[in-house]
Amino acid sequence: ARLLIDKIDPDSASTEVADHVVLLLHPVLYTDYNGNILSYHKSFSDFIFDEKRSGKFYCDQPVLHRRLTESCFRAMNSCLKFNIANIPSSFVFDSDNLSLKGEVAKHILPSLAYSCQNWSQHLDSTEATTAEPFPRMLSAFLQVRVLFWIEAMNLLGSQKRCDPMLRMARRWITKAAKYDLILAQQLLESASFALYFSASPASLSTPHLYISALATWAKTSDLYRHWRAQFPKIPDFNMRGSLNPALMKIEVGSDVLAVGFSSDGTRIVSGSGDEL
Repeated sequence: ARLLIDKIDPDSASTEVADHVVLLLHPVLYTDYNGNILSYHKSFSDFIFDEKRSGKFYCDQPVLHRRLTESCFRAMNSCLKFNIANIPSSFVFDSDNLSLKGEVAKHILPSLAYSCQNWSQHLDSTEATTAEPFPRMLSAFLQVRVLFWIEAMNLLGSQKRCDPMLRMARRWITKAAKYDLILAQQLLESASFALYFSASPASLSTPHLYISALATWAKTSDLYRHWRAQFPKIPDFNMRGSLNPALMKIEVGSDVLAVGFSSDGTRIVSGSGDEL
């Protein structure tokens, strides 16, 4: 509800109107223990999304997804920042930091958490033929704030969603009327970096997003060099060999004899001596 109110800081907005509407519609809507507004039966959504049946109550989904996408970016641009949970040391695992849960709840409020976890789904439900202003917003987001987003997602325990979300945004961009090849490539690189971090032990201690993952990431792109310039105090490594490090290592019980990949690149199947 807060995200549908056009304010710079959605968490400053009241939810009284939304709460009142849900109360009035209690025969068809309810709020679960997580605060999600749900309908009792699919017939309500069928009605509200059918313009001929619902008339003035019609809900135009692409238009609302567009507004929610804009609001998600507005919330992230306003609230995300470096070391958002004020973690004092990189020498402690997140799980051993007794004050971290409270700091996360204090600084990553529900509307920001929702924005971080759902912006790509709303973007994907927006018509790509009306792309603007999203390519511009995504390009600005990737300059540095994407790192703060990965940090927040790690603190929320959703770090493994970063890679597919960025790839979803890339697929959407390629369908847009004005296809920005550079932006698509930057989204792909950001997704690979997110996977590099989330699939490594570095993700067990959030500060290592910067001092380990970013410090050891391949230094071949303009985007990386721009990221790196924002953090001049992180360690500098000189590496030889492959400029494309392995993004993920999957342990299996025995030698792998064959591997297959799905056509869309989202699934891997392997055959080994003891199992499929």
